[in-house]
Amino acid sequence: MIATRHSTNGNVRHDTIGYFFENEKTAMMIHGRRNEPDKRMVFNPSDTTITCLFEMNGRKSGYVLPMDEEHWPGMPSAMRPYGAGPRSKLNYTGK
Repeated sequence: MIATRHSTNGNVRHDTIGYFFENEKTAMMIHGRRNEPDKRMVFNPSDTTITCLFEMNGRKSGYVLPMDEEHWPGMPSAMRPYGAGPRSKLNYTGK
């Protein structure tokens, strides 16, 4: 998937995002452009953490965030079962 982010300062960023789904964990790989590092985010609902790993200037780094609304505002929508929210039908466009 390609995502575009428009910042309030006028900057526009385009990222390529890949996903990996497993029974216990989900991973999201964000491939940055130019000087932005690639990031790998691992969502682990069993211990309610989000681990972010990246490499910048030849040094590997990362951090762990709690899986809560403050750090990941879309989490409640992402974790609810399909059909339990405001959209209970797929909007298939054929594209």
